[in-house]
Amino acid sequence: MKNGFTLCVLVSTLCLFLSGCAGTTQKQERYIASVPSSTSQQSTSSSPTSLDPSLPSTGRIDLRGLSLLEVIFRTQLNINRIDDLYVTTRGKVGNVAIISSGELNVLKAFIAQRWAPVVLLQYGNKRHLWVVMGYDNPAQQIQLGNPINSGVRIMPYADFEREWAAGSAQKCVLVTPIRLSEARVHSVLAKYLPTTQVSQVKVRSR
Repeated sequence: MKNGFTLCVLVSTLCLFLSGCAGTTQKQERYIASVPSSTSQQSTSSSPTSLDPSLPSTGRIDLRGLSLLEVIFRTQLNINRIDDLYVTTRGKVGNVAIISSGELNVLKAFIAQRWAPVVLLQYGNKRHLWVVMGYDNPAQQIQLGNPINSGVRIMPYADFEREWAAGSAQKCVLVTPIRLSEARVHSVLAKYLPTTQVSQVKVRSR
């Protein structure tokens, strides 16, 4: 009788022990399942943040007082190629950069940086220099100016890109107080544009 009682106690104790182990295992499994995997943690950390490059929806530059641009527009109006400014402005302005971009967003990024890109547009049989002085994404319009006569021209993006391609193969010129290396231009554009766009921009400067 005594041995039977002891055996019953041992069996009961063993059952309680086994059920406790099973419960602990289940709790551990549930906890592990709730922890994000390393893959999901990596994807979360690489998701867009406020530091990602982005362009403002609008931008504008005041052309008044930009004396370097005034020199260009007083002496260089009769040119057929935007690249000609690289040579014809020698001795008149110190630092000229020819930017080969092919992207309207590059011009917008220069505006956001307060750099005024000069473009050669063709409408009809004539080509004219303009300064890109602003843009408006909601209105889908580009704003052009002439620093000499204060002329302003507002164009839809599509019309501008067509005339820009015909007039200067989607190139622009930057006239600045300091020389702009390709690395410097890329570092500025990287604040506003994806790396894939920035890497395509070529710079020829003196």
